[in-house]
Amino acid sequence: MKHILYALLCPKCGCPRYVGQSSKGSARFQEHLQGIKCRDSSRHKKFWVQSLLDQGLKPKFVVLVQLPGPKYLDAAEIYWIAEMRRRNLPLTNLTDGGCGRRGHKDSPETIERRAAHFRGVPKTEAHKAKISATLTGRPSPKKGLPLTPEQLVSHAAARAIPPFQDQHGRVYKTIKEASERWKIPPGNIVHCLKGRRKTAGGLTFVYLAQK
Repeated sequence: MKHILYALLCPKCGCPRYVGQSSKGSARFQEHLQGIKCRDSSRHKKFWVQSLLDQGLKPKFVVLVQLPGPKYLDAAEIYWIAEMRRRNLPLTNLTDGGCGRRGHKDSPETIERRAAHFRGVPKTEAHKAKISATLTGRPSPKKGLPLTPEQLVSHAAARAIPPFQDQHGRVYKTIKEASERWKIPPGNIVHCLKGRRKTAGGLTFVYLAQK
């Protein structure tokens, strides 16, 4: 079964919560099990799946219909989403189906309404504790990934670190660049730039704006 329409069911009550299409069969289910890390735009679905995973549960995957080719998927998805909504089932789908959210752009009214819902709403201590417990122990998806040279420059600019140079006239855009070149602890270079020490690793460093 390659081209299929499927549904994700709540493991607690068996109610359909999401309808989707796949051109790679049930392999699509494994992507959903990544929770909030899943690479699609269905935010409600991702947070629902993540809430189940945090409880040691996972949604049930059922095939609604097998189709002979991909050209039938959009129409079938539109039909099944409409049918389940007609039955007042609590789907997490954001659209009516057929094209996902490709090219979709929320209206200014929708964006403002969503922002107003969260703006200025204080969180209770219980809510804060729940968020903390949910995030504790969950590794960041970017953990361990080295920053690219472009990202280092971007981070330096965001932190308002102006270019600086050593006594030889070599210019650096980031603290890390100078640290790795001369094998000097980054903190020593920062102290030198801020005038807290005269040299770092036998070198002097000054901001270009100070020359």
